Amino acid sequence: MRAIFGASLLVLITGLPGADADTGCGHGVARLNQRFVEDMRTKNRVDVLSLYENDASFIQPDGSTVEGSRKIAALYQDVFAKFDSALALQPQALQAQSGLGVCVQTGSWTETLTDRTNGKRVALSGRYNFAYRRYRSGRLRFARQQWFQDRAPDSVSR
Repeated sequence: MRAIFGASLLVLITGLPGADADTGCGHGVARLNQRFVEDMRTKNRVDVLSLYENDASFIQPDGSTVEGSRKIAALYQDVFAKFDSALALQPQALQAQSGLGVCVQTGSWTETLTDRTNGKRVALSGRYNFAYRRYRSGRLRFARQQWFQDRAPDSVSR
């Protein structure tokens, strides 16, 4: 389900295990995630796409994979047109892959998804695994976002 995006997003970034100054990941990942959150809230498709590598993978909760910038752009266009959401990410671990220029963050997420056509709301939750490519300049971009859904959605009253 493409229920990962939307309008009202909140990311809790502080206190990450392993997010220390030596990894080069902690603050950069926090900033990237905050920007991602803001882009989702405001549906800023142009900026959110700039957060991804051209060959990035977006793995949806059902296991289907969207690969590459053109397909990810189409995914965002579709999702932004259909849904508003309140997504919260709860980071749990952050690791740097020494010498590879990769940071990996795992955590859990919750979301209330609202269908823009009928106002129906659904509560979702699960886990995530994000891989970020890190450049010498300090810039980070999503190389992979993988989302797992814990259970079937719960209906929420309007």
